[in-house]
Amino acid sequence: MEKNKSLHGNKMQWLTGNLWLIVTVLMLLVIIDIAIRESSLLNSVSLQDLQSAHVLGIVTGLFVIAIFVERVIEVFLIYAREPAKLHLNNSLEQATDPNEKTGLKQKLTAYKQQTRQMAVGMGLLLGILISAAGFRTLSDLAGAEGLMGLSDLQQRIFTVTDILLTGVIISGGSAAIDKIAGKFSDYFDLNRNLKEPADEKKPNRPE
Repeated sequence: MEKNKSLHGNKMQWLTGNLWLIVTVLMLLVIIDIAIRESSLLNSVSLQDLQSAHVLGIVTGLFVIAIFVERVIEVFLIYAREPAKLHLNNSLEQATDPNEKTGLKQKLTAYKQQTRQMAVGMGLLLGILISAAGFRTLSDLAGAEGLMGLSDLQQRIFTVTDILLTGVIISGGSAAIDKIAGKFSDYFDLNRNLKEPADEKKPNRPE
């Protein structure tokens, strides 16, 4: 009996620890099934001619939104979580018994972990909500012309993917988006530097 309970507990622990892997595999299977069944309705999306100002403008918009989301989460957590955290800190400072201190430290660590998880969840929820309201990344990159050849099914899939992707990017925070902007900036600067020598080598036309 105890062995069965242990096996059941191990299975539940494995399922909980690998939940994201299971969900990802299921989503991939669904996508593959749709691709096989509706292959004639799935056309490729063509990106417009991407200019540095356009791409960096999109990333800047994401950066500004992420800052607003971070401030909203910060204000909420200050009012909802900070009082209990201060109470635990005060209790820890006043505690004299070693066992009591150990217990309070564990409670404080668990409380901080819960707060971090709550912040991540709120960021993802707000990011997806903002994206669903209309601010999206892939649509802006592809443009209206790039989406013209898509079927109704593919447009729905594209919209859902765009909402989720943009929501995840926003939930990653302004620091992560700043790194993305830096990567794009480095890429466009490199392309510009590679093109400039080629332009200089072109012979001048006689007047």
